[in-house]
Amino acid sequence: MNTIESLSLLAAAVGALGTATPAATPSPITRPLTGGGCADAIVVTLAPSGWRRNENDSESFSPARLKAFRATADAAFRRAADQACATVPAVRRALTSVKRVRVQHAAGATEPTFHRADGYLVFEYAFNETNLETPDRAAIQLGLRCYADPKRRECADQGD
Repeated sequence: MNTIESLSLLAAAVGALGTATPAATPSPITRPLTGGGCADAIVVTLAPSGWRRNENDSESFSPARLKAFRATADAAFRRAADQACATVPAVRRALTSVKRVRVQHAAGATEPTFHRADGYLVFEYAFNETNLETPDRAAIQLGLRCYADPKRRECADQGD
């Protein structure tokens, strides 16, 4: 084998290694930073007060418990809103102007309800009585559908 043949083989081997390396490198994340849902730009906060273990109890939930609850309520609202927006055009339209959601306790509220107040979309439910549990996705979606279109037959029992 002459020098030219050796160099050609060496060049081919280096070229093959060069093309194999990028394939072994993980590709960059190509998904968007947000999930693309209608609730992505909405900020979810808790009402500043009213978080007591029950109506007759002066003991409030701890700051750590409220912080964890805010994250849970945020996730529950976003999942329900994104799915409702994808399936119910009235919900998508109703949420396009919403920038902030305030989660607040509503004594005795057996179903989640939504209404506008003070620049917020207010998400109410009997959170204190349920030990800061969030309602299931279907219940939150029903509340959003009734907010978007209160004349829906399924909303007859919901008041605001």
